[in-house]
Amino acid sequence: MNIRVKTGRIGIRYGMVIWMIIILSTSGIKGFGQKVVSAGPIEKFYLRAPNVMPGTLPEMRDASYWISKMQNPDQVVLSLPQIQAMNSAFEKRVSNPAGLDTALNKLIALKLEVSPGLFLSHPDLYVKTPEAVAAITREMVNKDVKYLRKGKYGNMLAIELSAKELDEQEAEMNYAQIGKQVNIKPGITIADVQLREIPSTSPEFSGLTDKNKTRWDLWNLDIVPIGSPVQILHVSKSGEYVFVLSENGYGWISTNRVAIGEKTQTEQFIQSAHFIICLADKVPFYTDASCKYASGYFRMGDRLPLAGTNPRIVSVPLRQINGTLTIQQAWLAPKADVHIGYLPYTRKDVAVQSLKLLDNIYDWTGGWMGRNHATELRDIFACFGFKLPGYGELMSAFNSKIKWLYASETKEKHYRDILANDPFTTLQICSTGHSQLYLGNYNSMPIVYDSHGYGYTDANGREVEIRRSNVGTIEFPNYFLKQDIIFIYLK
Repeated sequence: MNIRVKTGRIGIRYGMVIWMIIILSTSGIKGFGQKVVSAGPIEKFYLRAPNVMPGTLPEMRDASYWISKMQNPDQVVLSLPQIQAMNSAFEKRVSNPAGLDTALNKLIALKLEVSPGLFLSHPDLYVKTPEAVAAITREMVNKDVKYLRKGKYGNMLAIELSAKELDEQEAEMNYAQIGKQVNIKPGITIADVQLREIPSTSPEFSGLTDKNKTRWDLWNLDIVPIGSPVQILHVSKSGEYVFVLSENGYGWISTNRVAIGEKTQTEQFIQSAHFIICLADKVPFYTDASCKYASGYFRMGDRLPLAGTNPRIVSVPLRQINGTLTIQQAWLAPKADVHIGYLPYTRKDVAVQSLKLLDNIYDWTGGWMGRNHATELRDIFACFGFKLPGYGELMSAFNSKIKWLYASETKEKHYRDILANDPFTTLQICSTGHSQLYLGNYNSMPIVYDSHGYGYTDANGREVEIRRSNVGTIEFPNYFLKQDIIFIYLK
């Protein structure tokens, strides 16, 4: 190589540099005499399980397969008023935990204990005094501090966080600055945003507890949809996060993803009777009618108000530099997968909506802006007007009467009871909260729609990973039938 780079009078031949790099790298030497530590044999990826799960057919991944088996696929299962009545009954039921099934109440209590931001029913802080709101804020932020300190966590590279780094996360929560009074600031989210248990001071800091396969960010709790009301209670040390009460729980959200407005202003936006529901995994909205430049997006089950009579123009909340709310208009593409108002609740549309999310990566906490088994079902059924909670234990209380299928029962009874349920309107939830949608019967094997973080050993003895939304049998994940199961009937 004859190319030279000159700095003043010194010239360096690129060829010599390259040869030196090769020699140093192949000899295991780093710098002058430092030995490179080998990480051992490197496996490039975990093996991806095939799209077609064991015990299923390729055509089961298409909604037309299931629709062809329905007697009345377009029949409305429940009207919107009936769905709203179920929502109201559920909210009333969980507001009095003493009235819940005893065993279920214990499962819910355990979930609330390990996830400090969650609650049974949405509290109304507006009716409380500033002193009472301050006490609640201190209590909830203190829970987050304890959550941070209860164990060890790693960053996104699976390196254990140092004591100094943990101290920084706690300092960011700014607990000492919560006053004796808290005056609520009404806000609204301007985008789908993570709801955090811990306000990370830098993106690489996460609540990782396992360096192997289960790399979940346990500092994340859920995702709050665009256009959601939040009550701002506290601000972090840097000002980059605000601590809020949302419909998904208490937690920290990025300050630049929430706009502050008058309560009447936010309620007017949220309660608009003329709105669009997102029916796809994700639908972008644009700056103008040409739809060339995207301005944001909303996800399945999210809603945005119509700006007028044109079904392609929606109202979008924005945050001004001073933090206050303004409303602007955005355009949807001509064939955007949306619906004016809630989708009619039919078995056909449940099949269609579910399989739109097929193969999406499993994201237990929403740390990657994804979904898990319960939040996926919540978003699917939100298209029809259901307000399901985002975790299976509480979702198990959605019916007034609980039907249990106990782990101690025989395998034959498990299959018989599951197969007796109505496809596409039945959810089944095991004791640890794992949630599935029952799809139907194939050769006396229950087939389900699910999302989980597990795999299996294939016919060649290889460990393959599913870890995504899938159509499978009741035998996945393998712990499901080893636990007590509750059936939820959405009809």
